[in-house]
Amino acid sequence: MKSTNIEKEYILGLDIDRINCSATLFKQSRVVAHVEEERFIRIKRAPNRFPINAIKYCLSLVPEGLNSIAAINLGFDHEMFTYEVPMYFLEEWSKYPSKPPEAINFEQKYLNQKHPRLIRDLIVDELSKADLIKVGVPPIYEYTHHYCHALCAHITSPFDKSLGIVVDGNSELDTYSVWDCDNTRLTKLFSKQLPHSLGW
Repeated sequence: MKSTNIEKEYILGLDIDRINCSATLFKQSRVVAHVEEERFIRIKRAPNRFPINAIKYCLSLVPEGLNSIAAINLGFDHEMFTYEVPMYFLEEWSKYPSKPPEAINFEQKYLNQKHPRLIRDLIVDELSKADLIKVGVPPIYEYTHHYCHALCAHITSPFDKSLGIVVDGNSELDTYSVWDCDNTRLTKLFSKQLPHSLGW
C-alpha cells in the first residue's frame, strides 16, 4: 500500500461501487476498522450510494480526521477499465448485433461511470459536502480489483504466507487469478483475462 507521508500512518480504503460500498481504515498494514454504508442507512447493500457515513466513522478513530490520512486507496483500477475493457464490449456487440438495446445501454453507462476523472471528482465532492476537507485531499491511488481481493483475504488470515485464488468475473481485465501472498507482498502467479470468464 502506498503512503506518501511517513509521518501519517493511516490509510483509508474505499469501495465506491454500485453496491456494498464501504470504508476501511488501515494503520500501516493492519486493519483498524471496516464498515459498510448499509449499517448506517439501514438499506441492504446500499445500492448507488457513496459510503460517506462509513468514512466519517473511520475518520472519527484518528486524531485529526482526514488530515491524519496519508492516502486514499481504491480497490479498482478505473483507468485500466476505462481504456482497455471497451474493446471487449465492442467485440461482443459486433458478434451479437441483435443484443437487446437495454443491455448495450447498461454497458455504455457502466463504462462511463468508471471513468477515473469522474471517480476522483466524486470522492472530492462528497468529502467536501460532508465538510471533511480541512487542508486538502490525500493522494488517491488505485489497485487492481483481484489484487485487493487477494490482499484482503491474506492480511485478515492468521498466516504470514498463503496462496490466494480469486474468481471474480467483474474486475478490470482479470477474471480469475492466483497469487503468492507473503506478508504484505503479493505476486501474481497466473491469471485469465477477458473474454474468458465464469461470470462476465
